[in-house]
Amino acid sequence: MFAQNDFSESPLNAAFETKDVINFWLAFDKMGTSEENPFKDYIKNGTVALKAYPYRVMSADSLFAMVNSKKSEFELGGWSPSKIKMNKKNDFERTITLKIRTPASFKFTKGNWESQAEVSGIEKGNNISLEVLKPHAKIKYQIKSWF
Repeated sequence: MFAQNDFSESPLNAAFETKDVINFWLAFDKMGTSEENPFKDYIKNGTVALKAYPYRVMSADSLFAMVNSKKSEFELGGWSPSKIKMNKKNDFERTITLKIRTPASFKFTKGNWESQAEVSGIEKGNNISLEVLKPHAKIKYQIKSWF
């Protein structure tokens, strides 16, 4: 059983541990290029918080299978709003080229969840969803405002 017992008494000494997030993306990047399951090391070297929740992460094999089945979502940044950046074409246009598998869902942000785009044709706050996509398709979205 894992338990954290070294909590700080002072909120001023509190810190966010991001090691598991960083290590997740390192393991993700090794998928398909590593002979071994990269999530074995991810779990082995995980923080107390990761290891304390075995009902969430049952095993490296089950984690690999889940991530692999939802890989297109992870390839789109894993819902981390600053993970994928667009290229500036001019003051009013940005571009991005992605290889994705459908179905896929995403949002446009300015790098954080406090600045999401309201996209023409999509109800404000909803995800943009692609159910079927033709090969080499080009899709344009118009951002009406930021909220």
